[in-house]
Amino acid sequence: MSESTAASAARNRWSRLLALPTLAAVLATAAANSAVVQLPTALKNFDDRATFNSSQSAVGREIAGADAMDIDNVFLEKALELLPSNTTYAIRQPQSIAVAKSYGISPTTYNALPGFVQNVLLPRRQVDPDAARYLLCYACDTDPYDKRMRRLWQDPHGLVIGELTR
Repeated sequence: MSESTAASAARNRWSRLLALPTLAAVLATAAANSAVVQLPTALKNFDDRATFNSSQSAVGREIAGADAMDIDNVFLEKALELLPSNTTYAIRQPQSIAVAKSYGISPTTYNALPGFVQNVLLPRRQVDPDAARYLLCYACDTDPYDKRMRRLWQDPHGLVIGELTR
């Protein structure tokens, strides 16, 4: 290998070694600039969300996820208000998604309702209607329960909360 070829190879190695830190510095500078530009907007969004959350009641914050699934907030608020924390309840809904749609209940709401209600109402326990003290009817057929149910709350859209006798 000639002296000029060896010198050229050494320069190429040094150029490659110097290119990595330079590239890293350029990328770091670009990321920092992007963060500086976006930081005020991100902080404002966090502040707006915190302000909104602080304006909500404890119950409002607890059931906030219901909005994403279009579950009626008043139904959940009334359930939390009316059911003692150490009780049992059953939740019933329309017989099918098709029936639910006739009440304006979306498939997402229909599918998410039992699990979401179970989570919100903890430590209350979801049980079979025969063992339940309360019935939460989300546009269900109340006929099988009417003889042993005292309605505590209902709305015009078929939502009912009742106390069951055994």
